[in-house]
Amino acid sequence: MREMIIGVLLAVASGYACASVPSRIEDPAPCTGNDTVYTSTDVGVTAAAPRYVRIPPADIPLGTYRLRVLIDARGLVVADSIEVLEAPSSTGAHRLSRSIAEYRYRPSIRNGCAVRFRTEVTIRR
Repeated sequence: MREMIIGVLLAVASGYACASVPSRIEDPAPCTGNDTVYTSTDVGVTAAAPRYVRIPPADIPLGTYRLRVLIDARGLVVADSIEVLEAPSSTGAHRLSRSIAEYRYRPSIRNGCAVRFRTEVTIRR
């Protein structure tokens, strides 16, 4: 009887704890009036972190691809901002750029609000 009561209490407590925990931490709102683009060298800025990354296209030529991307305050890659820094193939770089444009990030944070962030993405195939 005692074990059953403890089991019921644990089930109720764990159900309550699970119900009160949000499924995902909300991203902070973008900083109002801040159009600065930050990088990993800026003090007081938490870097954007990947949230969704696509597998690179299987048919791009082998080698190292380095691209510079701008991530907006909502964590989306600004497709027009993608710069190819290094690529063994221009066709492969173009296809990879389209794939990277679909990446999603946890936004970069400064002073408690989301800001734009520039970073490099390196893919080795």
